[in-house]
Amino acid sequence: MFVKQDRKERKRLRKVRTILLKGGIPFSLVVDIGANIGTTSLAAVEFGADRVIALEPELRNFRLLRANVALNGLEERVTTFNVAIGATRGTATLHVSPRNSGDHRVVKTESCSGAGVAMDTP
Repeated sequence: MFVKQDRKERKRLRKVRTILLKGGIPFSLVVDIGANIGTTSLAAVEFGADRVIALEPELRNFRLLRANVALNGLEERVTTFNVAIGATRGTATLHVSPRNSGDHRVVKTESCSGAGVAMDTP
């Protein structure tokens, strides 16, 4: 599932890794918030991260994330959680884009024009 291309995720990770290493900070743990299907998580492992924690609240994307990690044999290095994360504990609505699985977003309930999924933040 994961295709090794020089996508924007890989370019960003390369830049972050370079900055961290120049500052003497190891590139060992990456937390991928809103991991989607795992493109950034898998690229982080490829760039040398020892561990990745991947958080994805939307169930269909989460299932693809888990499959992507498994198909690439990275279950020991990438830990996945089907959760949302926020600054405070509570409940929010995740607007699920009907056209783009990478464009889901948390919105105020009254501004959600499409399908929404209630989610709790631990």
